[in-house]
Amino acid sequence: MPLLPVSRKLTKYRKLSEQLSEHSKWVMSDFVRRRAMLKRATGRINEIAKAQPSLFDGDLSSKSRAERRLWQTGDRLGPKIRQMEDLFVTLQESQAQLGRLHQESAEDSLTRLGTKAYQKAILPHMASRAEREGKNVAYAVTDLDNFKRFQDHFNSHELGDRVLQLKAEAIRRVLRGSDEASRVGGDEFHLQLWNSDAIKAALPMERIRNKFLELVEGDRVVGPKHRKFKKETGLSLDISYGLSHALLSGGKVSDPMDLFKTAVREADERMYEMKKARKAAGTAQR
Repeated sequence: MPLLPVSRKLTKYRKLSEQLSEHSKWVMSDFVRRRAMLKRATGRINEIAKAQPSLFDGDLSSKSRAERRLWQTGDRLGPKIRQMEDLFVTLQESQAQLGRLHQESAEDSLTRLGTKAYQKAILPHMASRAEREGKNVAYAVTDLDNFKRFQDHFNSHELGDRVLQLKAEAIRRVLRGSDEASRVGGDEFHLQLWNSDAIKAALPMERIRNKFLELVEGDRVVGPKHRKFKKETGLSLDISYGLSHALLSGGKVSDPMDLFKTAVREADERMYEMKKARKAAGTAQR
């Protein structure tokens, strides 16, 4: 499934959060009910043992065994309910964050990808899910080479906007429904690739780059201008990116969001390393 529009993702997350929250409430109430039944059964065993010890042949150890079996049955539910309690808290927090977002602040009007506000709200949700399911998340920071030079060369912000739309379209065509993409400012975009890492994510990022170049050349507005720009300056539009990942598949971590912060910093550094390498080769200039 391709990348979904932000508005549809928000609806999907809200519905999922509401469904899981209701399920969590039901599981917890069912657990409380079962524990209460076990407690009453244990109390009844004690009453019978005192009133009619002959039922246990005068040996209260059999009574203790019966009582212990009852509580062991209940205690086996303990770890499960604690997991559900943690999930319930996470879902409540996620639902509150998503509820505070309005569509106009969550979706970038130019590219129809997420905004910086959307990314800030969605990352805790993704981190919690990745930790819970034992998945890694690849993080990509990407911007455009020579974008400002191209825009200034023709003194046209409208032309620059069209280039950003083509980049967003390339991202939409490559990413999956489980991935996320946001425009965080200018020509900088941040992508999160579900169940991936910095090595695996290189392939879809190159596909995005190639698709962008294809769309640029084929666009009836940008294409001719880009060919003229290359002829007159020797420069061309391109995508630079850096990759890292949040290792969340190893089990419980103290703060999954700390891993994302590290991943963002590493991806940003690697993007500028790519730019430096291209500039040294004479193919990139901001």
